[in-house]
Amino acid sequence: MKKLFLSVLICASLSSSSIAQYFQGGFELGTNDTIIFKIKPVGGNITTAISYMEFAFRYQTSQAPTLSTSAPVNNTAFFGNELNVVSFPPNYVEAPYTYIKFVHNTGTILSRTYIQDTEYSVFKVKLSETPTLQMDIQMASNLPSGLFIFGVNDGAGNLFDPESNPQLYGFGFSVTDDTHTVFLLPESIGVEFLSFNATINGRNALLTWLVSGESLNTSNYSIERSADGTTFSSIGQIAARKELNTTLQYNFEDREFYRQSFAYYRIRQNDDNGTFQLSNVVLLKNTDGPSFSILPNPSKGLTSIVYFSEQVGKVNISLFDASGKRCRIYSTIANSGINKFTIDATPLASGIYNVVINTGSTQMVERLLKQ
Repeated sequence: MKKLFLSVLICASLSSSSIAQYFQGGFELGTNDTIIFKIKPVGGNITTAISYMEFAFRYQTSQAPTLSTSAPVNNTAFFGNELNVVSFPPNYVEAPYTYIKFVHNTGTILSRTYIQDTEYSVFKVKLSETPTLQMDIQMASNLPSGLFIFGVNDGAGNLFDPESNPQLYGFGFSVTDDTHTVFLLPESIGVEFLSFNATINGRNALLTWLVSGESLNTSNYSIERSADGTTFSSIGQIAARKELNTTLQYNFEDREFYRQSFAYYRIRQNDDNGTFQLSNVVLLKNTDGPSFSILPNPSKGLTSIVYFSEQVGKVNISLFDASGKRCRIYSTIANSGINKFTIDATPLASGIYNVVINTGSTQMVERLLKQ
């Protein structure tokens, strides 16, 4: 194989170095663990007969030591019976990769017009096991060595020489030295949250979310809660199921919800490499819980009072000591929805205080422990 193609390459370098049009190779994952190999003309439409095609892909030997493929299934619907791609053993091994090669060299495919930037499926093979990111499956080509290549020859045996242009196309195309590669599987770009909802279940908050796009790099889901919608902290974690190409549902119960007057929730999806995705934020009101939140409680100094108001209006916030004496009063304008008001409890003596929020139509009371 190497000697045959290099002789063609030498001929092509003399006769076709000025060819502006050439074929690129690519491949993709099909159904049932098949991979489909394709060609695509660039630089214009190409009308030509084809006398020779070669394809190669590689994988991490240590990650798939028993990987094999079925015999190629040719796309005779387009190319007719002239196409006869077969495997080209033996496999070429160069650590850390094993290379599997395929070739059509048994006859000339009649002249056809190939439209610029249009993909043409050539053949497919079935893998013996489901591909994973760890296998690092890549289509690969190194024309100078000829040990593993993508190449197309015209009816006279001349290579459609890409010269210094990309030999391959597709996700993650790259060139290292003289080797051109594209990936079969994309790296994880993070899970997509399809939905996230929170509902009251007795005294608990039931959180449910749907996701797609999990990969083997998807690590876990951290459930985060906030009393003000700004500062979130983790209240639990669920390991990712790592089920590929499917929609997954997860559930989590916050059994401390009954202590909250309301709570903001979000989900943080974490990958093994440190990247993460955040869901939308959901607010859940607890009609049977405390009237409002005091954070932190107990407190030594600055203290946030977070409360919900049905409408815009004046609000008075008062602090009463254990004897019932009012020692502080604050006035503010509440917005419709969640409000946060900060007081400095530093000057207060240690003890228990009643915090009273008066909106004119309603009055809410909660206790603050000053340390």
